[in-house]
Amino acid sequence: KTTASQQAEINAWVKIAVSAAEQIFKGSGRGEEKKQYVIAWLKERGVTVNENELDALIEAAVYELTQGIIPLEGIAIETTTEVSEDKEETNHE
Repeated sequence: KTTASQQAEINAWVKIAVSAAEQIFKGSGRGEEKKQYVIAWLKERGVTVNENELDALIEAAVYELTQGIIPLEGIAIETTTEVSEDKEETNHE
């Protein structure tokens, strides 16, 4: 059992660990490596959650990451890619 505050902290740690794993283990087909990294990273910080709950938290964090949403202290910030438009200027005299 965890309090709402503890759950929020665990969620934040999972998101940090998932983001780190995504940066460290580039390429497809490395999901198990990433998951093991996340589990080890969390254990090092004293986070103990049952495996089913941890799987759900990891999947949720991966989904948010792939959707381009970066959670920050309860605020979701959507990342965007700037698109520059080349505008051709013409002078009419």
